[in-house]
Amino acid sequence: MLKSRLLPLALLLLLCGCQPRPQAAADPLDRCLAYQDAMDGLRLPVQVDRAKWPGPPEACQPPVLTVTGTASAADLEKALGFRARIQVQGPPDLPPASRQDQPAHLGALRAQVRVPPAAVTGRAASIAVELHNSGPLPLRGVWGLNTVEYELLTPRGEVVRFGPQGSGLLAGLSLDCPAASLCTGGITFDLPLNRFNPALPLSPGRYALRVRLRDLEVDGQTFSATLPDVALTVIR
Repeated sequence: MLKSRLLPLALLLLLCGCQPRPQAAADPLDRCLAYQDAMDGLRLPVQVDRAKWPGPPEACQPPVLTVTGTASAADLEKALGFRARIQVQGPPDLPPASRQDQPAHLGALRAQVRVPPAAVTGRAASIAVELHNSGPLPLRGVWGLNTVEYELLTPRGEVVRFGPQGSGLLAGLSLDCPAASLCTGGITFDLPLNRFNPALPLSPGRYALRVRLRDLEVDGQTFSATLPDVALTVIR
C-alpha cells in the first residue's frame, strides 16, 4: 500500500527534473510545480524561449529564463512571483526605410511584401517577400543567416510583435532570378496575430508591417535593406 502511494510522487519528481531528498521530500516537488505553473500562467506579452534550471536537480532553484517579447524583466518577475535571472530579447533595430534603403538599393532586384487583404486576430497571417529581377541579365542569389526580420507596429508606432530574431529562417535558400522576371525562392512566413501569447490576441485595427532583408547575396554582392512599411488590417 505504501509503495503504491509513493510511485506517483516519484514519477512527478522525475518529470520536473527533481530527485527526492531524504528530508522534506515534497518541498522540491512543490517548488518545481509552482515555478512551472507560474510560467504556464503568464499573461504578459512574452514567449518563454528557454528555461534553464541551475544548481543540483534536487534543489529545484528558480529557473534562468530567456524570453522574447515586449514586457520588462521587472514586470516578468512580479508576475511570476519569484526572483529569477531573466533575459528579455526585445525588438530588433529596424529603422524606417530611407531613400538609400529603397528596393533600388538591391541593384536590379525589386522587393515587395505581400499581405492578405484582411487577417483574423489570434490566428497567423501568411506574409510573402517577393523579389523581381528588373534587369536584362539573369541573377542567382542565396538568402543569408538572418534572412528576414520584421516588426508589427500600431499607428502610434508601438511594436506589438517582432521576429524572427536571427533564427535563421530558411537560411541558405537559393534564389533564381531570370531576366525581367519574378525570382523563384522567395520567402513566406507566418505572422502570429497575438502579443507573443495566444491569450493576448491583437486588437482589430490597422497595423504597419516593417520588413528588413539581411545578408542577401546576389552574384557575389551582399545586400541589406529595410522595405517600405505595408499596411496590415486585422479583423475579429
